[in-house]
Amino acid sequence: MNGRDMLLVLAHLFRKKGNPVSIVEAVDFLSFKCRYGAPSDVRKMLTMAVNNEMISKNDKGILAEFLYDKQILPLNLSCALEDKVRFKEDVEPII
Repeated sequence: MNGRDMLLVLAHLFRKKGNPVSIVEAVDFLSFKCRYGAPSDVRKMLTMAVNNEMISKNDKGILAEFLYDKQILPLNLSCALEDKVRFKEDVEPII
């Protein structure tokens, strides 16, 4: 998954759930409602987003560090991300 795909997923999340959003709510939305990947893979994606300063994490949840309302989302986001979220095993899921 490249950075553009991660931004699209995160933009979709923050548009639907607002800013900030709890980690549990983000994982539930992306894994079970949108079916972008397994919960552990979504948590790994969130870790990579924190590491790349796309989002920040605090005690209330995660916050967008980009203008998520300015990102251009494709009409069918699930088709654009049909590869799903997958990361190597050395990435620790966010807690």
